Amino acid sequence: MRALGPVVAAFLIAASFAAAAQDAPLLQGPASAIDAQRVLIQGTVVSLLGVDAPSQTQTCARAGARVACGAEAHGALDGLLMGRDVVCSVGRGQFRGGAPGRCWADGADVGARLVSAGWALSSDPIYAPLQAQAKQAGAGLWADRFQKPAVVRRAEANPWVPGLPGVPAASGLWSMPDGSKAVVGGAGDCALYSGILALKGGAKWNCVVTSPLQSGQ
Repeated sequence: MRALGPVVAAFLIAASFAAAAQDAPLLQGPASAIDAQRVLIQGTVVSLLGVDAPSQTQTCARAGARVACGAEAHGALDGLLMGRDVVCSVGRGQFRGGAPGRCWADGADVGARLVSAGWALSSDPIYAPLQAQAKQAGAGLWADRFQKPAVVRRAEANPWVPGLPGVPAASGLWSMPDGSKAVVGGAGDCALYSGILALKGGAKWNCVVTSPLQSGQ
């Protein structure tokens, strides 16, 4: 199947989201970002569909140092909302700590702009061309080396301290070029605990076998 071009993708985004707005309750007014994934509008927390954004605490590797890219992504989303007329279509149920929905700021799709700026990954094929452009340009997260947000969420939900009974032991602990540490083992060691692993004392380690760092470079 051929990849969608940016013009076709833009048309499909507009058509798809216009239909969504007709079928879901709308909230309108000033809005702010709770983090890079969630919008607060009219007292309702809306978690953006179609994007996978880093958590507030996620870090990335940049020029040999760890940076708070999750907080930067939060600021980017807030900048897309601040001072603009925001409309959100809100669905039922819960999705990553809020009601599932899509938002527009001064008529522009917020999710699409967040992916275009490189501060979120696409979880909807319609946004895929925008992610490809952001990656090629080294925009936002793509200027760094980072774990996919979904990988980080899984790891944070299943913290692993090597050596606990019933947990496969990693084959070694290695230092990475940027000064961070890595749990290095066979594919079985990392299959369930890939990504950034929470250890005692709040330290973060990378599991480098099954979840390589993403990069636009």
